[in-house]
Amino acid sequence: MLASTRRAALGRAAPSRLLLRPFSTAPARAPAPLPPSVVAAHERASAAGERTYKDPETGLTVFTAFAHAQRGVCCGARCRHCCYGHENVGAPRRARRAAAAAAAPRARPPRESRVYTRSGDRGSARLVGEHEAILPKFSAVFEAVGDVDELGVKLGVAAFHTPAAAPGAPDVKARLLRTQALLLDAGAALTVLEGQKGTYASAARDAFDDDEIADLEREVDALDAALPPLRNFVVATGPLACLALHDARVVCRRAERHVWKRVAELDAGERSRVESVARFLNRLSDFLFVAARGAAAQDVVYDVSANVRRKRREKGRGDDE
Repeated sequence: MLASTRRAALGRAAPSRLLLRPFSTAPARAPAPLPPSVVAAHERASAAGERTYKDPETGLTVFTAFAHAQRGVCCGARCRHCCYGHENVGAPRRARRAAAAAAAPRARPPRESRVYTRSGDRGSARLVGEHEAILPKFSAVFEAVGDVDELGVKLGVAAFHTPAAAPGAPDVKARLLRTQALLLDAGAALTVLEGQKGTYASAARDAFDDDEIADLEREVDALDAALPPLRNFVVATGPLACLALHDARVVCRRAERHVWKRVAELDAGERSRVESVARFLNRLSDFLFVAARGAAAQDVVYDVSANVRRKRREKGRGDDE
């Protein structure tokens, strides 16, 4: 059948409602008889020795039997006026593909991917790209990586409990989810050695530039501007969102401490990448603190000076008694 004018010009049968039929792997049925107008048009063109004629039903150009005879061989394209009995017409395409697939050898089963490698069963591991040094798993770098991993989970819990932002207010949930992804880059920055190449190494170098930290600072300022001034310590309590944000904050502080410990172990040329992670964590802990205050129904504060005065009064009464 013809699918376009170009295919029609090559002599394939023009599309018509009489010729269209469902495609099947079964042997093709004989085509339906052509309309009398088409038969007459073909006969006139053939008698005049013309190579083509215009199908009156579709308006497409079709090769005549005279043109096919000049070709000298059946092209196998199921042409409408084939004068060779369609001798080179093979099975339908779908049937050919099925036969080829059945004859092809079976593909090998995919290789199993194991979660465990047993390489760390003795309490040591290597950094990315390292083939020599083996570090104990309690080293500062792995402590930092573990804390960053834990922090990512804490942020996910906090994001789950954090409600959607009010119109015009900073979107705390969006920042938490974005930071979860950034913490994966932080893991790369902590474990990729200087000079490594590839996507993982690029993430390690480019994740925590000055612009990223500046964006976080602007969000901290916007959250803090909407809160009343704080002059006392805050007790972590209140809704689940507030508690989850405080929980993430203390893990963030621990992660920052271990990252700075890792910085102290590095040479001067390798420090900048890891220092940027520590600075980001420092700003992130501030963000989590003000976000927790915003999520609290009301700040529960601990006034140190008032507590000292209270204890002195109680002690004085005890002495009098």
